[in-house]
Amino acid sequence: MMHLARRFFGYLALTGLVVSLGTHAWAVLGNDIASQFPKIWLLHLGMFVVFVPLVLISRYDLGSDPEQEGWAAGLPAWAKILGFCILAYAALNFLLLLAHTGGGSPVVREEKFVLLNHGKVVREISELEYAALSAGQVRGFSGLWLVFYYWPTAYFLLRKA
Repeated sequence: MMHLARRFFGYLALTGLVVSLGTHAWAVLGNDIASQFPKIWLLHLGMFVVFVPLVLISRYDLGSDPEQEGWAAGLPAWAKILGFCILAYAALNFLLLLAHTGGGSPVVREEKFVLLNHGKVVREISELEYAALSAGQVRGFSGLWLVFYYWPTAYFLLRKA
């Protein structure tokens, strides 16, 4: 039964990883996919659907206090390297997004394009800047999705017990 659960969550995570990668690539090209497909933000919730089972099943496999070395021990070396590269890329990508937006979010308020930070208008922006910042926002979050979908995919589909 546990084998089926691993496969189910592994393929579910792989699906999320592929969709996140496509979303990220589209956003890197400057496209605001969230305006075209607002449900893309469901990937934000979906990562918990596969990451929580990763935590629970790894505790079952490794005991209640798993160490990182034990957790990744069954993974092929290339999978560990790829995972840490994705993690480093996602962190840098997100930090660049924060630096670019100052932590604000592009929104339309009273028929004007503005940058909001915690509900306060930082400044008014152009429609072109709004589109670029919206694509950047998707790029920042989809980079994080890559991390949270990659590790469950690797653990459930590549790890040797």
